[in-house]
Amino acid sequence: MYSLQSWNDVHPPYRPGPYAHSLDWLKFKKDNFYELMQWRIDTIRANDPDSLIMAHGEAAALNNYRLGGSDEWRAAAKVQVYGYTFAHERHGTQLWKQMHAADLVRAGSEGKPYWHNEIQGGPVWFNPFSHTTIKGSTRDNGRFPTDEDVRFWSLASIAGGAKGVLNPRWRPLLDGPLFGAYGYYNMDGSPNSRSRMASALAKWINHPDRKAFCESVSARGQIGLLVTQEALAFKYLLGLGVDSDVYDEAISGAYRGFFDNNIQADFVSMDQIDRYDLLFYPFPVLMEREDARKLTEWVEKGGKLICQGCPAYFGDTGRVGTLQPDFGLNVLFGVKQHEAEFMPDLDDIRFHYAGKEVRGGLFMQSYISEGAEVKGTYPDGTAAVAEYAYGKGKTLLIGTFPSAGYYHHADENSRSFFAGVLAWGGKKPEVAITGDGVYTRLFEKPGGGIFLWILNPGKAAIDANLSLSEELGSFRLGRVLWGQCRNNMNRNCIRVKVPPKDGILLELEISRYQASHIRTYG
Repeated sequence: MYSLQSWNDVHPPYRPGPYAHSLDWLKFKKDNFYELMQWRIDTIRANDPDSLIMAHGEAAALNNYRLGGSDEWRAAAKVQVYGYTFAHERHGTQLWKQMHAADLVRAGSEGKPYWHNEIQGGPVWFNPFSHTTIKGSTRDNGRFPTDEDVRFWSLASIAGGAKGVLNPRWRPLLDGPLFGAYGYYNMDGSPNSRSRMASALAKWINHPDRKAFCESVSARGQIGLLVTQEALAFKYLLGLGVDSDVYDEAISGAYRGFFDNNIQADFVSMDQIDRYDLLFYPFPVLMEREDARKLTEWVEKGGKLICQGCPAYFGDTGRVGTLQPDFGLNVLFGVKQHEAEFMPDLDDIRFHYAGKEVRGGLFMQSYISEGAEVKGTYPDGTAAVAEYAYGKGKTLLIGTFPSAGYYHHADENSRSFFAGVLAWGGKKPEVAITGDGVYTRLFEKPGGGIFLWILNPGKAAIDANLSLSEELGSFRLGRVLWGQCRNNMNRNCIRVKVPPKDGILLELEISRYQASHIRTYG
């Protein structure tokens, strides 16, 4: 502005809100943070050109946008190795949360190696001066880890693609509010069952026989969860003073919905969408015009888009569009808005789809068809779900947020919804499981072949039958790198018994390799 003569004339918003100047301020803070990070890197490089530049965050881009460094994409782009903190006492011991963190860092790292730089190895005390959030949690929810916890948490991070697992303290601190916390070893440095487990894991993963696995890379997910920084900024401003993180509910609920169906979903930025043919857009409420154009072109070229409610309700500056959906998205989805309700505190949103009643949440938008086929309705009969063919692709627009419904109520109807939208996209799970409670991950082996992780986070052993999609090719069982598996593969089927809080790592040799289906992330 012409009236601003120096930085002394520039002031942060006195009361931030969902307005253009507040969005600009958040963008400036973020840019300024990463300019400082680049200055530090340049200073190091000028004095030591050969130094390894590493950094790590908290895998918090989706639920803590206020932190200047909470952007896995921008931070990881500046360094050679990236990493993250994930302590179970802060987040809970549910496996989906740990894999959620690993997958977010994997997305931002863009093929670079990443580490679980701070993993919890010991107990944490509740202290009024500490930064922990464990009040009210049970003893076995990350407060007092066992050697089995040390084992499983480490295996899960490796299965999430981490190339290293690091505990920040070989023994606990002796001073301060985190005395006695996090370390594998006892206070006097002597070993215990946790430290012995960590030692065994370190020796196992660093053995020469594991070299091929350590050089393998995570297979790309079957569906992408679209993340946009502008929507993250807006959800923060829209939710100031509100006891609800609508973005986290929307995107984390979607991640869990796919995870609970043993479907790997990747977090995807707008710059990465061309790597995927199937996308789920969890929080499209604010969309910039340019992103709407990119998404429309992606569908026109053959992409398949599942989009939750109120797409582009707010535009570039946070202003509501007078036509809904805005920016030409009414043409992309083949509908126009009938009504919209923004009531994230209500928990009574339902819609019918594929013969089942599914929970929604956060917001509710109903539609009038302008060419789309109505596939689902609200209880009052108005259109809730619309399918439309556009160019070589197609769209499925859901007027509410089934991901938020699943975030709060993980019932069977909602879980089946996420399996159903994968099928809508013309896909089947790459690994189908008979027997609840185990989860899998695929890695691509250099030169052909795959590694298959099978994880059991529960407290009891689980018998499971696993069937690999015929589209992946024909396999035969190679080495068992962790755990036990005495069963030979029969028609791409494996029968296993996974011990509690443990996993199995199998090497599978491909006799008919299909590179178009096992795809690395980068």
